[in-house]
Amino acid sequence: MAITTTKNRSHNVVRKPNLPFASAVAVAVILAAPAAQAAEWLIVPTLTVRGTYSDNIRLAGRGLEESDFVTEVSPGLNISGTGPNLKLNARYTFQQLNYARDSKGDSSFHRLDGAAQVHLLKDLLSVDGTASINQQDVDLFGASTLTSSNYNVNPNRTTVRTATVSPYLHHTFRGVAVGELRYTKTHVSTSSQALSSSDIDAVTLSVGSDLSSARTLAWGLRHDARRTDRAGTSSVDTKTSTADLRYMLTPQFSLTASGGYEDFDYVVAPGEAEPRGTFYSGGFAWRPTERTSLAWNVGKHFYGTTFALNSTVRSRHTLWQVVYDESVTNTPAQIALNSTSSTAEFLNQLFQTSIPDPALRQLAVDRFIAANGLPSSLTRTINYLTTQFFLQKSLRASAAFTGAKNSVLFTLTNSVRSPQSVDTGAVNLGDTRQLGASALWNWRFSGRTSANFSADQIRKKLQTTGAQERLTTYRIGLAHQFQPKLHGVLELRHAVTASDTGFNAYQENAITAFVSMQF
Repeated sequence: MAITTTKNRSHNVVRKPNLPFASAVAVAVILAAPAAQAAEWLIVPTLTVRGTYSDNIRLAGRGLEESDFVTEVSPGLNISGTGPNLKLNARYTFQQLNYARDSKGDSSFHRLDGAAQVHLLKDLLSVDGTASINQQDVDLFGASTLTSSNYNVNPNRTTVRTATVSPYLHHTFRGVAVGELRYTKTHVSTSSQALSSSDIDAVTLSVGSDLSSARTLAWGLRHDARRTDRAGTSSVDTKTSTADLRYMLTPQFSLTASGGYEDFDYVVAPGEAEPRGTFYSGGFAWRPTERTSLAWNVGKHFYGTTFALNSTVRSRHTLWQVVYDESVTNTPAQIALNSTSSTAEFLNQLFQTSIPDPALRQLAVDRFIAANGLPSSLTRTINYLTTQFFLQKSLRASAAFTGAKNSVLFTLTNSVRSPQSVDTGAVNLGDTRQLGASALWNWRFSGRTSANFSADQIRKKLQTTGAQERLTTYRIGLAHQFQPKLHGVLELRHAVTASDTGFNAYQENAITAFVSMQF
């Protein structure tokens, strides 16, 4: 979640509206209005009332702990719209926190995750839009949003806001090719001085085979040009031209190849190779059934040999997924991508076989999470703030099982970041590695009552010095359904952070009770 207004111990902070952010949301709403009339809408108001006692509300080191009791009231609204020319999903929550011992710490939070697609002219003009308000860590080391909650007074937490509007022309030349010309405007802002506001303007032109008629050979051409403007620093331009080929040996198995030229104009250290050059890759794609897929390729870029893997095996009650990718990127692009591994996202894929309708599936996922008091997110990479471009190599393996009485989710992550650019004033941590693992077991031992057990651990390491920090969290919860749309949860949490340097080490025990209602 994200802070928009905060009353702290020294002063009140009232943030001015972000005009690019508000304008992008307004444009998306206006464009969606005509198509909204023919859509089917599902609007679900929610309300959560929560009380939490923590013996270390500030996540301070040993001997400096302060306890407090926090009262939370969180109204929310989930909206989905599905029609021939509109797809929209949005979830908004407002959170008001009041502290028993020190009311100066009272604060309010907003969380928003929304996405919409509007078809204005059939097979010609469409618009995509997204908007989000969330929270993430400022620095890699320190208290993390992954192991703390909004009620914790955490100086390493910041608000991130994103808004994206993407109009595009598209047309299918039946039996010949499909073409698209897209413009994307993205605005990213934070409430931290560690990363200034960024605007990303991207133009993409692509043309390729009409896959509905492609039998054996499919091809594609794509050119992507984007500029990243950051307040107070020079802009960075990137250009990538790509050609793709796919040869189908069988209807289920294809050989793939791609090649092209890429050009990044960020500043590199003296003596380092310029960030541009030709690239190529080759591999295969295998899809034996609608529920099973495997794609793998190996290639060469200016930064070295690269690999990519994407595998999914899904059945009615299980989901297995392994994803590995490598790319040069930056923090604003990662924030805009919003590629976190949330519980809702994972359950949405798990329920895809049993609930094909997207709107009904999202509603079922939201109710499942609320009814069982599941955490909002699984272990994922900490996306700390930096102005540098970096090479990111990420692996994520997940497995989920669901049955009549038990649901189990496992996640493993491994992420390495290597700085590529040199920015004046940027803090260069050097190469970093993050290893994460999480396990969640939900046991529904009666028709209305369930228990939850979860464990999460993240290890952060500086490759250059070997310094490490380990974050571990354990949760035990008991959830009960009082009425079809009224749920209650009692949860115990134990969090420990250990550091080789002796800094940022703390321990917290907390007990939380809340009731949640969907209207």
